[in-house]
Amino acid sequence: MNRVVTYLSKAILVFGSLVILMTIAWDLIFPGRIYYCTDEIGFDFLSPGDWVHGEFDIVSDVAVTTSRTMSEPDVLLEGWTIGSLWMVWGCMFLSSFSLALFLARYRWLSSGGNPGDQDGQKQRG
Repeated sequence: MNRVVTYLSKAILVFGSLVILMTIAWDLIFPGRIYYCTDEIGFDFLSPGDWVHGEFDIVSDVAVTTSRTMSEPDVLLEGWTIGSLWMVWGCMFLSSFSLALFLARYRWLSSGGNPGDQDGQKQRG
């Protein structure tokens, strides 16, 4: 039972850290470059599917449209679709989840014994 709790604790810690990292990466890469939402509040990775609303315009350069008012439609870069945004978001989310499960399997800190001791226990001779 203790191993399960330790494993889950480490997985949740790593996953939370990776979600924060992915949120920062998403906010640096996508809004204003791939799409522009007129009523965005940031942290778009944490609200999947809320990237563009209703009818939206397809444009060749999102950067020139970032001064739109809320009465104008959102924009999406030419060549991108809502489905492709979902695919990128899903890959980022699943890679965070998978990496968290993978890294949680390994011991992070030594158990405090002398080098060469197994599991921190002194070997008796």
